[in-house]
Amino acid sequence: MITSFFKVSKPYHYVLFLLGLTVVFLHQFYHQTYLIKAVGFFEIIIKFLSLLVSVFFVVFTITKNNLTQNNSFAAFYFCLFIFLFPQAITKAEVVISNMFILLSYRRILSLGRRTNFKKKYFDAGIWLFIATLFYPMTAFFIIPILSSIIIWEMDAFKHLVAIFLGPFMLICISKLIYIIFNISIPEINFEFKMIDYEFLHSIELEFKTISIIFFSFILFSSLMIFKKVILKSSQKKSLFIILFLMCLTSFAVIFMSVNYAPSNFLFSFFPAAIVVANFTQNRKLYWISDIFILVMLVVYSTSFIINL
Repeated sequence: MITSFFKVSKPYHYVLFLLGLTVVFLHQFYHQTYLIKAVGFFEIIIKFLSLLVSVFFVVFTITKNNLTQNNSFAAFYFCLFIFLFPQAITKAEVVISNMFILLSYRRILSLGRRTNFKKKYFDAGIWLFIATLFYPMTAFFIIPILSSIIIWEMDAFKHLVAIFLGPFMLICISKLIYIIFNISIPEINFEFKMIDYEFLHSIELEFKTISIIFFSFILFSSLMIFKKVILKSSQKKSLFIILFLMCLTSFAVIFMSVNYAPSNFLFSFFPAAIVVANFTQNRKLYWISDIFILVMLVVYSTSFIINL
């Protein structure tokens, strides 16, 4: 079975993941050569490196904070989602912004160790601010960060100051650089659009089908994890509440900016991968995960063959 192959983490798993992502990335641009002319070779290299670094952050964050057992499920699902939604890695600003969001997530999820709260909130605020410079819609991810203060019942004022102190310092430094060197940082422009469901008619059937299965898989896994971790006393209860908030926030970002909907899926892959991985860890339910994975792969492969 597919999932049983990754039930114990092995180094060669990650080699396979990186090779798979490289193939997906190259394939995406091989069939869209106009993108190379439009964005330039240097930007493509930056995007590819950001993607590889993001995978490293995913694995490091999960391992360091014990978000799953000793398996490769989360990394597998993260890469699988990219394989199923290659449109998610076409825009450099989204890929780079997601990399900084992962850095912010790393600091917030490490709060479960109950140490260095102010420093971690300070770092999380800085990384989120940098992510916002590349893609303003990521400002919504302040929601799980602020919520964590309430969830862990900490001194709200001190930690709020720590969160916003980092961005404030970066703004001050940027203003100083502008005064001395006349170099300004990009402006943050928020464009909130009413969701026009007419855009759904222009989306390919394959994308719609995989999206429905993707959300169904996450919803089913969330319900199972919610029952096991949230409703019952668990050491990871606070962490998973924040993970669910990250999922919900990423889904909001997907639909808040209609033009970027396919690219915005990338923001949901990390929290979704952890939730689904924790569901898959139940050996009695391997077959359910395998069914979801096989259905998504069959839909994708069928569409790929038809479009050859």
